[in-house]
Amino acid sequence: MRQILTALLVTVVGTMSVAGAAYAQTVTGDTIQYHMPDEPETTHKLVLSCSEDVTIYRLDLYVPRNDRTDKYGIDEHSILLNGESVTHEAQDSGTGHMWLSVVDSGVGILEQPLDLPASGSLAIPVTMLDDTAGLPTKVAAHILYGSQQQAACFLNGFAGGDIPVGVLSPTAGATTGYEAETMEATLVGVEHFNRFLTDIGENWRLDPIPLDTAGGLPDAVSGLFMNGTTMMLGPPISGTLAGVMDYVNDNDIVLISCCANAHTLSAPDNVFRSLPDTRSVGTALAEYMIQDGRTVLLPVWQSNLWSDDYVEAVSERFVQLGGEVAEGIQYAYGDDAVQVAADMDGVVSSLADEHGADSVAVFATPGNSNLLFEAPAHDALGQVGWYGTFNAVGEDAFVSNESLAAFLEGTGFVALQVETGVGPSHDAPRQEIAERSADGLHRYVDRLYVEAISIEITERSKRTVNANTLAAYDSAWLLGLSILRTQSTDTASIVDAMHGVGSEYYGALGMHSLDENGDLTTDAYEVWTVRDSHWTMTGLHYPMP
Repeated sequence: MRQILTALLVTVVGTMSVAGAAYAQTVTGDTIQYHMPDEPETTHKLVLSCSEDVTIYRLDLYVPRNDRTDKYGIDEHSILLNGESVTHEAQDSGTGHMWLSVVDSGVGILEQPLDLPASGSLAIPVTMLDDTAGLPTKVAAHILYGSQQQAACFLNGFAGGDIPVGVLSPTAGATTGYEAETMEATLVGVEHFNRFLTDIGENWRLDPIPLDTAGGLPDAVSGLFMNGTTMMLGPPISGTLAGVMDYVNDNDIVLISCCANAHTLSAPDNVFRSLPDTRSVGTALAEYMIQDGRTVLLPVWQSNLWSDDYVEAVSERFVQLGGEVAEGIQYAYGDDAVQVAADMDGVVSSLADEHGADSVAVFATPGNSNLLFEAPAHDALGQVGWYGTFNAVGEDAFVSNESLAAFLEGTGFVALQVETGVGPSHDAPRQEIAERSADGLHRYVDRLYVEAISIEITERSKRTVNANTLAAYDSAWLLGLSILRTQSTDTASIVDAMHGVGSEYYGALGMHSLDENGDLTTDAYEVWTVRDSHWTMTGLHYPMP
């Protein structure tokens, strides 16, 4: 029998070259154990993970027999490194114990050294080939690994099955509208991700629990948590999310919101957003206004957390670039849109007289869409430039109204939204990622095509897709892929893995690199306007350095 490594701790003096990089390491030898259930004809995933990035030099797996009938096997290509299949032959214990050299030089399934990040995992699915139940089997993994930081490695099981995920949105029973649209897009994302899991042979699924939070998000979140749900998608509204962030972080819940992207909420915590925050988008819009020849800005917005943040970002950048921001018009929910539009008309007339109509920019958030419908009745409002948020993009009601569509086209209305994964500019990066991962998530996402995703979301949400609905779709994949990478439902592990997953996932919104606060980053924004009563993308805006 192969000699079992005993526990040892060796400090390497000087440097050690590993995978082409020289750095000082602490090399540790350890034996870690896991009690694997002895259930007939059942596959159990043994999952190795470590607290720090490690380099594995040797890994032996020992699965002893409890009785003479015990027999174990490992299917070919079933071992997963960071959620992706590893090429290897099938393994069989025969009539004895299973001794498996997983990582070794020349004789292991995987060549050493093997780099295993703290945010990743090495999953080894062991199948009980006999038909007799017995006592749990004490599995032992003998491992020799190096790390720059003091590290500990663990051997656990991943049972799979249905993993509950709360899908939060204050729909109040509505089948249309912003909240219902993003919820439907999220559910499409869950369905597609589960289809992907079937394709790659995984034994678990995301089990979505759609929850109408109109009665109060805190109660909904705490109710889910008390029933064992620690992963959630949504809500899409910043003010709503703000009320539960402390609860989410205090209880180690992981939450991905597509669209609650107020900059005020950005923090390195358990809450992620699959859109850039309002500071990033607002800064880009202000730059576009200046490049468009506007020198005076009139903000008009309904006061709430998201709109306040958005207006602040646009105004601050506009001033930095030499523009002037007039005293804005702030209104409250329920205010009369007719009166607000009349107030705007007077202010805009004065600004146009003083600075020239071509120099004036009106920035309006969609807090009260009725305001836009009232604007065409005022001549002065139609003489200046109008700009909006990405929420306006694809809004069918704005272009199906003949008067409003003509007004938006006449004023050159522009809204920026994060660049989506549609179009020929994305073919090259998609192909590169597909080649880097012959079997796995990137190839599947590439095969779906964003156009097909968009059609399905449009049909089910009853709205032309925009960045919000595509971000909702992607949020399901970000969560699912983080579970796949870690082979775990431990929320701390999933939070740690999210950034790595984002840098590798090329989804409906393209590459999903996340910033230090867990918000989507982007290199470009799409420029959208209205032409011939249709939403039309006219180009890309690249933020200034």
